[in-house]
Amino acid sequence: MKKLALSFVLGLIILSIVNFISADVILPGYKSISIENKITNIKDFSDYVYIIGSSLENRGPGMVQIQVVGADGIIPNEYYKFSSPSVFAIQKEKWDEEKMAKFMEGGDGFESGENVYEEYRLAMESIGAKEVIKDLDNVMQSPETSAKESEVSEIVIELEGVKEEPDSVKNERNYWKYFFFLGIPLIALVFIILKIRSKK
Repeated sequence: MKKLALSFVLGLIILSIVNFISADVILPGYKSISIENKITNIKDFSDYVYIIGSSLENRGPGMVQIQVVGADGIIPNEYYKFSSPSVFAIQKEKWDEEKMAKFMEGGDGFESGENVYEEYRLAMESIGAKEVIKDLDNVMQSPETSAKESEVSEIVIELEGVKEEPDSVKNERNYWKYFFFLGIPLIALVFIILKIRSKK
């Protein structure tokens, strides 16, 4: 009985490890598609600096190093896919790059121990960081047969609210895939039907 119980527990541990590892692997028959997130009205609030970073509500699977959003509104997407980071607006006069450097890309803030998240939260509050977008995705999985090659999520920000969904989504598609996966089989079917009919 003890051996059976031990085998059961060991099996659960192995399954947990396999599930954890496979969560970061693309499923068979699927491909990874990059998502570009873009703020379309960033010029309407030119007196603000916009940064991407970890949410202040919860730590999530991993902290996201701070990166500044460019003037074109394109949000940097070099972060772990399960992080679900946020975008924050900071008044230009309050933005302190020197103070936030340890939490920025290449900084040492993410190696400073268990209190790093609390330090990060307090630092963000001290510069008046206001969350304007939350739960960003930078990658998705799509069937190999899909013509979708990339996705652009367009977001219109408002300083008085927090966006959790894009306002519009644009997909870039490779239409040759439609021909490959639909056209060729249809042509083959027509050819087979004509061949059968010609033998009658």
